[in-house]
Amino acid sequence: MEQPYRYKMPLADSRDAPKFRQSEPSEVRRFIQRMESLFEHAGITNDKERKRRILEYVDAQTEQEWLGFDSYGEGSSWKAFVKEIQDSYPEAVDNTGSVASLDRICREHARLSRSDTGEIHSLMRKFRAEAKKLANVMGNGSLVDKLMGCFTPTFADIVEERLIAKYGHYREPTRNRHKDNKYELSEVMTVVATLIDGAFGRSARDGQVERAESAQRQVKSEESEEKIAHLQDTIVTMGKQVGSIQSAMQAIQAGQLEMRNSLLPTGRNNGRVEGFNTMPSATQG
Repeated sequence: MEQPYRYKMPLADSRDAPKFRQSEPSEVRRFIQRMESLFEHAGITNDKERKRRILEYVDAQTEQEWLGFDSYGEGSSWKAFVKEIQDSYPEAVDNTGSVASLDRICREHARLSRSDTGEIHSLMRKFRAEAKKLANVMGNGSLVDKLMGCFTPTFADIVEERLIAKYGHYREPTRNRHKDNKYELSEVMTVVATLIDGAFGRSARDGQVERAESAQRQVKSEESEEKIAHLQDTIVTMGKQVGSIQSAMQAIQAGQLEMRNSLLPTGRNNGRVEGFNTMPSATQG
């Protein structure tokens, strides 16, 4: 009977090989899933062999740590080994999401205006994925507030105006929603996507807002340039002041030398003192 074709495991240092690094603990679950898929395709079913081979694809520090797990020993299964690994990285195995992760996403994508198309799309992809995990932890209203907080005040105002135009005011009988939960997160994302992709078109107010934001950026740029120029002037002035101080110190030193020389008896040490460290010898004269 012909044996089924088996894939070869990729070399550990090849570009396409799965890799796990100590600096990326949140990737451990995905890494193990990829390794198990490769083991299956390569026909590696022996638990001992799997435990040995997976260590080829991790960094040196991780290898030493995993070798120290009790489940790496002879009497433990591959399943037990995987469980011990995952238990050691709680940030990776927690698939319920976290408010901290959502806050980090918002910090990475802060004060976005309508012109920041690519970054807004990136924000919504990440935000949607994390919000889905937090559906049973955070209320819809809180999620909407966090998303809206990622935008500039002017763009957030435009989004809210378009939400009212598209879905109606939250107090209308057809909606009858609480003020802290005016719109669904999906509704907000739909409006934001259509705004940045131009599906709504641009109103006169949009143009005014964009011009205002552009003017604000210009003002901030000019203020920054002015501060830099002022700092450069200050440095130049300080340099001149230091030069003046050095010149004054030299003049004082020259005056002190002249005074010392004038007090020396004629003919003693040729009647001159050459510097502060040159004093008349007690054996001279």
